[in-house]
Amino acid sequence: MTKITYRNELGAVTFGEAPINILKIDGLMLPKKQYSTFLYSDGSGQTTCGEATLARNITLTADIYLKNRSQELSKMLRILNKKGVLEITNGYRKRKIDAYLSTFVLNERHGKYQCFTLQFVCDYPYFSDFRKREAGIFVREDLVENEFTLPAVFTRRSGKMTVELGGEMPCEPIVRLSCRKDYEGTGEGIKLINHTNGNFFILNYSMSEGEEITIDFRERTVTNAPGDSLINYISEDTFLSEFKLEPGENEIEVINGENAEVIAAVMEYKNIYAEAAI
Repeated sequence: MTKITYRNELGAVTFGEAPINILKIDGLMLPKKQYSTFLYSDGSGQTTCGEATLARNITLTADIYLKNRSQELSKMLRILNKKGVLEITNGYRKRKIDAYLSTFVLNERHGKYQCFTLQFVCDYPYFSDFRKREAGIFVREDLVENEFTLPAVFTRRSGKMTVELGGEMPCEPIVRLSCRKDYEGTGEGIKLINHTNGNFFILNYSMSEGEEITIDFRERTVTNAPGDSLINYISEDTFLSEFKLEPGENEIEVINGENAEVIAAVMEYKNIYAEAAI
C-alpha cells in the first residue's frame, strides 16, 4: 500500500489512508532533462554539448471523505501552504524529497467525497532515504620512521575511512568540524579528499577552542556556529560544487595540517535516488 505524507513545521497531511484516498500519481519516475545541441549546416544530425536536469513536478489526484468540509479542507490547506517534505512509502521502500505546493484544484464532488488535484514542485529533483547517515573521521597516525632529526612531528591526526553510498546518484555531503582546544596554527589548513574521484576541499583557517564549522557542499556554504561565513578562507583551487560522494565505495581522508590532535570531523550524507517508482 502506497502512502504519501507532506510534512512541515505546521503538521502533516497523509494521502493513502483515511480520510484521503489516492486516485492517481505522476512524476515519481526519472526527472526530465534538457539538452543543449549544435546543428551544423554542412553535416548530418547534431552534437549534444550540454545536459541539465530540470525541477521535478509531482501531480497527485485524490479524494477526501468530508464530515466537516470547511474544517477538514482548512486544516489541510494550512499545512500545504508552507514548504515541506514529501515522504513516499511503499512497503519497505521509503523515499523523501523537498517540495512545495504550486497548484491546488478542487474537482467534482461525489456525495461526501471531494475530489482534488495537487501539483508539487521539487527544485532539487532527486529523492533520498528518510534517515541521514553519519561517518566519524580521524585516527592517530604514527609518523616516526627509523631515522629522524629533532625537532620533528612524531604524530599527526588524519582520517581515512571508506564511505559506501547507495542509490544511483552522487551525494553532496555535509562535513562538521569541531575544535576541542586552542592551538597555534601553521597555516597548512584542513584538507578533505575523496580519493575515489579526486575531489578535494581545502580550508585555510585556524579554529578556536569550542568553535564548530559546517561545510555544506549542496548549499555551497562554509559557516561557523554563530552563522558567520568562512567562504573567503577556502583555497583558490577549491570549488564547493565539485566535492561529491559517488555511488559505491568512497575512500575519504581528512588531514589537519595544524595541530590535528584537537580537531574532530563528522561527515553527514544520504543515499540519493533518481526515482521513487511505486
